[in-house]
Amino acid sequence: MQISRDNDDEILDDFDAENIDLYKYVHPSIRKVLVMESDNTIFDDFCGFRNSNNNIIDDCSDSTKTVLVNSDNYIINWNLLEEFIEWEKTKTKSGVPSGAPSLDQQDNNNISVETLVTLASQSELAIFQDNNIHISTIIDNDNIEVLPSPIRGLLKMIPHNDDDDLGAHTLIATLIAVNMVENSIRHLIGKQHGRAPLLKNMIEIIASKESEKDHDDNHRHNHPPKILAAVLQTLLLPKNNGINLRNLLWHGFLPVINRKWFALSISLVLSLDELASSSSFDVPCNDNDDNNNNLDENLESLVVMRQHEALVTILDHGKHIRSSREMLTTLEEQITRRSDNSIPRSHQELIKVVLENYMNYPIIFASVTSPLIEHILRIMWCNENQQKKCIAEPESYYVTLDGHGQKDKHEIMIMPYFSSQPQQQQEITEGTGATKGIIRNRLVYRLGAPTTAFLIDMFLSPSGGPNIRASVAHGIFNRYLFEELGNIEVQDSVPHNNSNTFELEDMVNALISVLHILCDDSQYDDIACESNPNYKMNDALSSYRPCFSFSALLLSEVDNMVDQISLSITSGNMPVIRYPATRYSNLTDDVLFVAVKRSRMVVSTFSTTKTFDRALSALAQYTAGKAVKAIIKEVIRNASVE
Repeated sequence: MQISRDNDDEILDDFDAENIDLYKYVHPSIRKVLVMESDNTIFDDFCGFRNSNNNIIDDCSDSTKTVLVNSDNYIINWNLLEEFIEWEKTKTKSGVPSGAPSLDQQDNNNISVETLVTLASQSELAIFQDNNIHISTIIDNDNIEVLPSPIRGLLKMIPHNDDDDLGAHTLIATLIAVNMVENSIRHLIGKQHGRAPLLKNMIEIIASKESEKDHDDNHRHNHPPKILAAVLQTLLLPKNNGINLRNLLWHGFLPVINRKWFALSISLVLSLDELASSSSFDVPCNDNDDNNNNLDENLESLVVMRQHEALVTILDHGKHIRSSREMLTTLEEQITRRSDNSIPRSHQELIKVVLENYMNYPIIFASVTSPLIEHILRIMWCNENQQKKCIAEPESYYVTLDGHGQKDKHEIMIMPYFSSQPQQQQEITEGTGATKGIIRNRLVYRLGAPTTAFLIDMFLSPSGGPNIRASVAHGIFNRYLFEELGNIEVQDSVPHNNSNTFELEDMVNALISVLHILCDDSQYDDIACESNPNYKMNDALSSYRPCFSFSALLLSEVDNMVDQISLSITSGNMPVIRYPATRYSNLTDDVLFVAVKRSRMVVSTFSTTKTFDRALSALAQYTAGKAVKAIIKEVIRNASVE
């Protein structure tokens, strides 16, 4: 793959002139850790202490030598890391980040951020073999051949000179490397994507295995090193002064990142796989994916998109934009010149890089674009609702696009109302359609119902939908991701040759359309469809109906129930009242909102139901029944007789 950087000098000058804060959307305490340099004095002292105590000559005399990470295979030396941490605890250390506890106050489940930075710097030194961050010799290093093909592909994505100061390419590689870390954690504890616990629970499993080692001298080699869980928690989770790196990246807060965090992620992947005694990159093929080219079940959520006419129109719109360099350039201009501040300047270079370099790599493209879309929507959500949640705060939950696994703990930016705080879950005022204690999400009103329905179908579907960001982030499509990285390794920008290319490309088409919808402020000529010059994106959205979301199930049930309504009024000369489905379109939003909101009381009824789809279907039927009753009440009140 040829990375395009022809205009980097011009871009850098522009960003310097504008004084763009590339860490604007993370709290200063987190930023301080992300850009922190390793304290070489402390590490040099440790090396000297270790050498003198062990009568070692020139084993590690200074911080320019790799000690904590093996320079031959890039695997972490866990025993030496534990020794360093124990030695570090005995030293009085200054410069602890603001708000962080001193070393002797650190939680036993975490290591200090200073130690984590030292480990990251040692990983960078081992992999890139030069203390100058701008000069890399990794590609010339013979050791690269021992690495798995996907990691070699990632290394090809990292610039090997000083033309990535903005960090876009390094950010993309680190984003994917952190995905690999989670994949290796699943592999180590014997879990599969889609069936694995939350990341924090998987790390707890590793910690429990570490504890078992202390009581099982006969099988100590089968247990992970004592310090492993602490390293993972400090790097990947927010509690106890962890930096929560995975969520910072996969929820779109960062447009750049220092190369040492990429290096640490790679060292962790290789170290975890060594502990597992097998490679996490050997993704098993799906049982249905055989020589008969039956469809991989993980792609079914993409295939079903073309079973809905409204979605087909939108997918083809994205495909049409992709087909022309001119139209992609127009899209980039809409992104960079939008009149409001919902698309931050700090992230615009990242958008350009992914559009120009990764269009033929669907999973990589989705990995970068989905968090970008989430960040754009988060800024819009904050602006519309007058909230101050654009910045990633330490030890706090973020406002997210899909709320994967934690919907009850934070706001979801495309839900119609605020839902995470108990005091907001109050009874709806009867009859008026008004709500008491319920806060409406104003972003939904800005976007409009069709756009919101489309976004929910793409990112927040309860069952059967693509759920693009969460699916990519949590490894559902890792098999294809590893194929793409293998193609990058051999400098092949042609889409990988298999029968599933079309399905994967539809994910790109959908994301391109989402970007166009969010970035079109009507100041520039819209992008017309080649087959219909008068076509506009809004035309396709105006008739859009939900396909996969709870609303889709609800509307389906409403359609079925209303079609079957036939109320006979026997008194007087009143004729039979029939209210076909085509007549309920004038039902007010508030009436339907009341019906939907009231139905939330029955969610607990299905909490023990083993099959989620059955529970959801039952809830949809109940809600639809409420809606139909509201419809009938309106019909009788208004004497809507046919």
